[in-house]
Parts: sequence; structure tokens; C-alpha cells
Amino acid sequence: AYKQSFNFFASLQKFSPIFDFLNKSRLGSCVVISIDHDGFWNELIPAFTHCDTYISEERTSVIASPDRFYHNYMVLLHLRGVTAESIEDYLKVHRVEAEGYLFYQLQYTLGYADVKLNDTLARFPNDYKIFLKENFYQELKKYRIDYVLSDGSLPPSVVESLPPLKKVFSANGIDIFDLFFSPCT
Repeated sequence: AYKQSFNFFASLQKFSPIFDFLNKSRLGSCVVISIDHDGFWNELIPAFTHCDTYISEERTSVIASPDRFYHNYMVLLHLRGVTAESIEDYLKVHRVEAEGYLFYQLQYTLGYADVKLNDTLARFPNDYKIFLKENFYQELKKYRIDYVLSDGSLPPSVVESLPPLKKVFSANGIDIFDLFFSPCT
């Protein structure tokens, strides 16, 4: 395993400036939402920094309500630029991703049917369309979030839905923006 994975783990060293920045955060501990499509940063941030991630596919080991994961997935999709018009197609193409973020019952991971998940996926497109009509900045403030990490440009619709974002760090094609607000809860 060591020989097979050596090059991969060696390649992660190029991201050490990003981890250093987060570890020296003005906040002590912080919460980061990353806009990647493979969960790469959601795994690395907790492993290499003292920060937490806003969204995770690790619900079985996190004590939070299913509503929180539902909300956080909508936030992530908005940050990715998924629109009301494209949500159904997005979910068809990314069904496994949606299941990964939205399942809550452990038996699903063991291969058993989860009726609640099917109901959740069925109502998600309509709920997402309603979510997009809300004030996105206020939606973000429902849970703590300090930084947005992006490996590309943020969609214009996202930039327009937030107060001016301040880029506080950039390295190796990764930008980190500070949201400058405290959570409501």
C-alpha cells in the first residue's frame, strides 16, 4: 500500500500552503466549505488542519439532524452554480453524489433499501427551487461557515448572492474567501 500510494501522498505536499493558512486562521478553529466535485478537500481539511468542513459525506459519524445535511447540500449546489432549471438534470447525472450527501440511515450503507432517502430525493428538486428564492446570505448564516475554498472561479450568480467576498488566500489554483460573518446558531 505504501509503494502504491506514495506518489499520491507526495503530490499533496503542494497544498501545504493552503493547510498552513487554515491552521494559522485568525479564528483559531474554522469551518470551510469547499466547492469541489469529488469531496477531496472535505477529507483533507479535517485531516491536515484544525478546521472543520461545512459539508461532509460522513453523516454516520456526525451527530446532526438530517435537515442540516439537506440544507448544506442545497448550499453546496448553489455555490456550484446549479440553477432551478438544471436541478433535475443535475440530480440524474449526480444521483450517487446526492445519495451520499442525503442518506441518513446506516442500513442504506449496508445495501438495504431506504424509503426515506427515496422520498427525500423525490422532493429535493422542488425544495431546492424554493431555497433559491430565499436570501442566500441569510441561508448561509444558519450554520457557522468562515471560508469558501474554490478551485476555480465562483459562478456569477453566487458572487451576486453574497456581500462582497474577500479573497484572503490563493495558492496552486485554490482560492480561499472570507465570509466575515458570525453564525446565528
